[in-house]
Amino acid sequence: MAISDFFKSSGFKLLALLKLSDVEYSIVLYIMNTVVSGLDQIITNVGELADSLDFSEEDVSKSLTSLAEINIVNIKYAERTSPDDEKSSMRINLVLEPKLWRIQTQKIPDREAVVYNFKDNRLKKVGIDAEENSNFDESIHHKTTVERIISHFVVGRSFDEKELAAAENAAYNLIDTHPVDQIIIIIKYFGRRIPTLDLLISSWNHYLETYLEEHHNVDLMSARKKHQILDMKFRSTIVSYINEFSTELNQEELNVLNILMKHKYPRRQLFWAYQARSKYPQLERFFKENSSVMLPVTSSGSVFKK
Repeated sequence: MAISDFFKSSGFKLLALLKLSDVEYSIVLYIMNTVVSGLDQIITNVGELADSLDFSEEDVSKSLTSLAEINIVNIKYAERTSPDDEKSSMRINLVLEPKLWRIQTQKIPDREAVVYNFKDNRLKKVGIDAEENSNFDESIHHKTTVERIISHFVVGRSFDEKELAAAENAAYNLIDTHPVDQIIIIIKYFGRRIPTLDLLISSWNHYLETYLEEHHNVDLMSARKKHQILDMKFRSTIVSYINEFSTELNQEELNVLNILMKHKYPRRQLFWAYQARSKYPQLERFFKENSSVMLPVTSSGSVFKK
């Protein structure tokens, strides 16, 4: 797998979300540099690698073990020539297919998650192609829907079988997270400005907001500003509540308030906290006073109350 494929499969984005240690990031970038230079692997030992990276051998050894455990790197050690040989050479290569990384329960921040964007209905406010809108049927099988997306994406392009397979996998992910009519509108509008469907997934908000801004049919900045003001007001409410009732709250209840306060979309997150309100009896007053500001969402992420 080439480094360009690693980029297209959002490998760098996933690396950023993993929050590795400084030593682990240094090792990954050091090996990645050899890949960019045309070498698939390096042969070295812990001492040499530690000198190159300016870290202690102990830190480098622990970080290599940690990276190998989650399959970001593969390490093969040479056989020791003697029992006293503690600096055996090793062959290291970077696993450039993120789907092979074992990170389901490791290295992911406790209170964060890698999630797809919420489904966005804003395109309904602009000129939707009448034919696409009228022909779309939610009961159509996923495979048929994927074929429709691929048929629009390949127009004017040439793909080999591997690239088509990757595009098909990405299309399945797209239709699980976004309405198909929106997907097709975006693909038709941007054309070759979308090099891969994986890039469309990772940069959906960018393409969507660019589309809306170029059409000038919605005051996107004004709407965003309004939501930012409401979110800031809600955060201030949380701070006031903590200051007033912190002595009456247990640690779990304080954690709930802190998560809401720090969340990118606090009024959406309030909806999920509200569903579990029975677990936090001391927050009953808080939920009662603020339930009107939350933005309820469906299990798929679509806001159904604005």
